[in-house]
Amino acid sequence: MADASAAKPLPELPSAITVPASRKRPSAVWLLTLACAALSLWLIFSAYRNQGDLIEIEFDQGYGLQPADALRFRGIEIGRVEKIDLRSHPPGVLAVVRLTPNARAVITEGTRFWIVRPVVSLEAIQGFETVIGPYFIAIEPGKVNESNARLFIGLEAPPEIHPKE
Repeated sequence: MADASAAKPLPELPSAITVPASRKRPSAVWLLTLACAALSLWLIFSAYRNQGDLIEIEFDQGYGLQPADALRFRGIEIGRVEKIDLRSHPPGVLAVVRLTPNARAVITEGTRFWIVRPVVSLEAIQGFETVIGPYFIAIEPGKVNESNARLFIGLEAPPEIHPKE
């Protein structure tokens, strides 16, 4: 019986039929992927280009100022505190502020900055809005024709109001 199975011929194995590759155009999925990548790059570039300038303001005291607190001019936000570092010589605080794109014209040499915080004295009550909300940095712009500066020294208290003559 072992001899009968050995004598049977093996069936022929089928061979593969090759078809020449046709020149197909790219799939619509690849075109959509390329379009999305191009749009993403354009959005990143646009966001980077529309970012405002950075300025640095040195204060003797931080008074609880935090990153993401506002920089305001006449009640309108014109920037945000990005980072707060300690200054070693002289000891103090360095606030790094990102301006909105339109605010650069307001921030010139001679601009004065101070941290608005609640202050109660016999003469006045100041910064009452910061009792509930966060502190913020306020400004008094310098002269219009002055050059733009990047580093400023902050005031410890709001400047005195002088009547215009």
